[in-house]
Amino acid sequence: MSQLRRGHLSVIAGPMGSGKSIRMIEAISLAKIRKLRVCAVKPTLDTRDGSTIKTRLAIEPIPAIGISTPEDLLLATQEADFVAIDEAQFLDALILPAIQDLLKRGVEIVAGGLDTDFLGRPYGIMPQLLAMADDVTKMKAVCTLCSKKLATRTNFTFHPQGEDESLELFAYRRQKLEDFLSGKSHELVGDMGAYEPRCPEHHFSPSF
Repeated sequence: MSQLRRGHLSVIAGPMGSGKSIRMIEAISLAKIRKLRVCAVKPTLDTRDGSTIKTRLAIEPIPAIGISTPEDLLLATQEADFVAIDEAQFLDALILPAIQDLLKRGVEIVAGGLDTDFLGRPYGIMPQLLAMADDVTKMKAVCTLCSKKLATRTNFTFHPQGEDESLELFAYRRQKLEDFLSGKSHELVGDMGAYEPRCPEHHFSPSF
């Protein structure tokens, strides 16, 4: 009888602004104290913070290796005892067997990401990771609209980027959003609008 896996998977999920990155950085720091060989990775698709795991608070960013394929993940983590996967919602489902391989090898993994997109739909590979997880931390923020209720969703507001925005750029950004809403694209990264944590009562569909 063969062992299915020896590793441990922790998943940190929640809306924008809920402190997921802080928890990730804390887990990485603790792993380093334990003298584990740490490797942090994040999807190459997410270029907002460069090659780092970063929080808005005054905590030192953690360098991360950009990955997009299973081969990228396995190559980056071949010497690691502890792997941190940031913004996991942007990774393709093809990477799940590579994560399973790491767990079979005995690697500890912490993965963080949005569990739902701004329409409230399960996001990327997060549903599978949550099902695979040995433990789950569900983070919450404070609703930016009412400031009274806990936010469990991410709201999106499409808006022009200022007076300097050309009609061509506006049309491009609008088309990207329409493709996402229609299901033609499953990725919407970058400064496409304003993302805010919202409670269920104040979570709305985006409008132009």
